[in-house]
Amino acid sequence: MSTSFMRSYAEASFHEQLDAALEGRAADQRQAMQAFAVHAAANPREMREVGLATQEIFKDVASQLKDAQAGSYSSAYGQYPSQVAPRERMSAATKPNYEATRPMTDLRRD
Repeated sequence: MSTSFMRSYAEASFHEQLDAALEGRAADQRQAMQAFAVHAAANPREMREVGLATQEIFKDVASQLKDAQAGSYSSAYGQYPSQVAPRERMSAATKPNYEATRPMTDLRRD
């Protein structure tokens, strides 16, 4: 995805969260989305980049589904050989990775 596109999305949400905190009110994500929409409308090049990136993602997924239905996998997916049942592959793919969600810093208080 476009870095500037994602940055503008994050900034719009962050600004609304900050404004809400400073004003002592609940954050209104509609305001953040409105600010983001204004930015997106003013930057059509970013929107085209996102559209092209999204299109490539859908093409990749379609190719993977086609390979899965045919029972063949490219070397990139060699960890899931075609002999493994689809239910087992899905289970392995959706199993939580607790290492990925642990805090990066020690949050314990002394």
